[in-house]
Amino acid sequence: MTKLEAILMGLLAERNRTGYELLKVISASPSFGVRATAGSVYPALQRLVKAGLILAADASSGARPASSYRLTQKGESALEGWLREPVAVGTAEETEDLLLRVLFSDRMPTDYLRSLLSAYLREMKAQVASLEASAAAWVAMPLRQRLCLENGLRSARTQVEWAERALTELGE
Repeated sequence: MTKLEAILMGLLAERNRTGYELLKVISASPSFGVRATAGSVYPALQRLVKAGLILAADASSGARPASSYRLTQKGESALEGWLREPVAVGTAEETEDLLLRVLFSDRMPTDYLRSLLSAYLREMKAQVASLEASAAAWVAMPLRQRLCLENGLRSARTQVEWAERALTELGE
């Protein structure tokens, strides 16, 4: 399942929507980390229909054709399966993938979200430790390289703080 397909299914799990509504929601929110266009959303919806993961019903108004989409039972199972897939961490794309799972995790038990965030926290702490262990050698590096490593360390520390706070809020 592509990232866009997962987003579409997650949004349809909330409620039925037209393709236009889905396009507007995705385009208006930076939370999804994708650039949605009609040329990407509508073909993804058709793939999901063809796979039996969503159903399309006529929602035309006047002369303008439209379809309203909803998840099927198979789609709900596929979405839950995607939510349960292991999440790698480290790159910006992997962090976006984690955040999508957090965003749509209301369909899952709270323990799922705790375990997901705990695993993420462990990985980010290891990343911070690794970067801090090599920091002494940064002095000998060219400035641009040092700046990039410092950015990585600061970003990783911020992610550790966020995961710790999220786990506290979840009542770990």
